[in-house]
Amino acid sequence: MDPDLAAVVIRCVFDTGSRNQIAMSFNVDPVTFELPENYIVGRGVRGVLGSGSAIYRKTLLGCPFLEHNRAGRILIDADDALGALWNGINRKGELLTRKLGYASLIQLTLDHPVTQEILADQPVEVGSHDMRVWIQPKEIRLKESQSLFGRLFGGSSMDLEFEPTELQMFSETVRLSTTKAFRGSAVPNPGANLFTAFFNANFDKFRDFALYDDSAGRTIYPLQDAVELARTVAVVNWMKARRYELQIDAMALEGRVVQRTSTPAWIPAPDLVPVLADIRGPITVYNQYGPSRLIDADSSEVDVIYDADGRMTKMVRVTRVGNRITEVAGTSSPLVVGRP
Repeated sequence: MDPDLAAVVIRCVFDTGSRNQIAMSFNVDPVTFELPENYIVGRGVRGVLGSGSAIYRKTLLGCPFLEHNRAGRILIDADDALGALWNGINRKGELLTRKLGYASLIQLTLDHPVTQEILADQPVEVGSHDMRVWIQPKEIRLKESQSLFGRLFGGSSMDLEFEPTELQMFSETVRLSTTKAFRGSAVPNPGANLFTAFFNANFDKFRDFALYDDSAGRTIYPLQDAVELARTVAVVNWMKARRYELQIDAMALEGRVVQRTSTPAWIPAPDLVPVLADIRGPITVYNQYGPSRLIDADSSEVDVIYDADGRMTKMVRVTRVGNRITEVAGTSSPLVVGRP
């Protein structure tokens, strides 16, 4: 085990306060589930670092001891990795859907819409939908030949050998009841269900994917690092459950200095234009009035806009370069269509 990882995890897990979780989430506080001020549902916060149009994700850690060290950075990269996998593009600009061979969450959501509300052109702020996805270790086991107690306290090496560890994905989609927190009534999300099921059945496909190259030129493999952190947490939880018989004093780590690692408070939201251009048609999304989004086999998209009375008011073609939108036709005539 990495001694610095172990020291940070012990300080969090043994802390008696409410913020003692080895957890991290973008935009949603992992302890209180509160949302940041000026949050744009499903995206982040606009222009917080000086740019008026850029969208940023707010980093929220479940324990203050996770700041400015490798444990916190592993959590940030792991959550960023989930976003990369859902969207199908990493921070290097590589299309993971092509590189790894799978369908992105965006593709599956279009193929299997939740409700039209989640795909609406202008959703209202209160009552719109949001989704969160997270990972946890499926099972962590030491190899049978080892005694954890003996390894940690018998004077031998702390290099523990584990059985292969898989991470398991979970998702939740809700119709938000407030703009202040991720709370509301759950709604079915078949596309997300398919994505999480595929990830859980094919973890080995994703285990070794690269997210980005750091400033030193090292390639970051976030899920490999997340497995290492999960194993450390499992060992520390085992120690906490036996803290009285082992006579463990976590306060002994109070003054320990661990290597400083950046844990940025904000990171830019990914550019999805290349991903949207990779969506495979034909796809037709319907609302209560008729077709609302049409994507042909060449990935060209046309959005159909209706008024409150169900009359089609205009059609717009979405130009993917720069996500420009150009109007191609307009009419006030009702559009009568049948559902498939």
